[in-house]
Amino acid sequence: MGTVDSASGRGVLVGILACNHRTKTLECVRSVMATASPAPDVLLVDNGSGESIGNAVKAEWPSVDVRILDRNICAAGGRNMLLQHFKEQGDWRHILFLDNDILLMPDAIERAVACATALEHEGIRVGGIGAHVLYRDRPSIYWSAGGARIDWPGSWFTDTGQGVARGGFVERRPVDTIPTAFLLAWRVAALATGGCVDDYCVYLEDSDWCWRMKLAGFDLYAAPDAEALHDTSSSVGMGSPPFHYYRTRNRLWFFQAFSPLGRARVLRTVFRSVIGGVLYMELASRRPRAAMG
Repeated sequence: MGTVDSASGRGVLVGILACNHRTKTLECVRSVMATASPAPDVLLVDNGSGESIGNAVKAEWPSVDVRILDRNICAAGGRNMLLQHFKEQGDWRHILFLDNDILLMPDAIERAVACATALEHEGIRVGGIGAHVLYRDRPSIYWSAGGARIDWPGSWFTDTGQGVARGGFVERRPVDTIPTAFLLAWRVAALATGGCVDDYCVYLEDSDWCWRMKLAGFDLYAAPDAEALHDTSSSVGMGSPPFHYYRTRNRLWFFQAFSPLGRARVLRTVFRSVIGGVLYMELASRRPRAAMG
């Protein structure tokens, strides 16, 4: 079994969820196989792509475990497949969730594990580690500085680092949620948290999972020296009607489930911000008719 966790002698399972984007997926796997020696164990779920992604990966890397689905079971369902395999088919200590449009920088996995190991030595009960993820086409700008803090009054997520110049976050920092574009999670935390909520389908299923990890008594941190690049391809099309629908619906679900401020407050806050946000996006995209509709 491949391992990048020499301190414990147990390994990392890298779980990649792929839907379309054959070239990006191959580049993602290539970066994973090059980031550690020996290469980690990899499970790739081809989530109903119809592009022979799984077969292409298997042809280049026979050691990669590939599951090809004949239909898309959404991001939450795909991640649950990865979690089930992690929990039932091996004795890995960690699972690293990756999106297929992520490119790992050298030693990213080892650095994330090292950050968690240092935290554990300080008596912190670590549940997950996020990496600093930069835009692939703008590698000096963060897409995510490892995670987000929850703004309960605003019913949203803050301090994500998105749009900030690289180097704006230089210390490890506690976060409330970590995007599964790069999320290194511990077995004990994954077992205590259960699976993703399938009904989310796409968007915020990872936030829900991370927050339940926090409620189970685990801490989440961002590791500043673990880095990756992100191609930021949207699952349903950035700014499309499904994008607005799932983001709004799932935001309501998340904050109505967990916010200490009550359902009515969440509803008012979300709808005010969503209406303003959608208007801004459509006007910025020079679609005034869509904004007024």
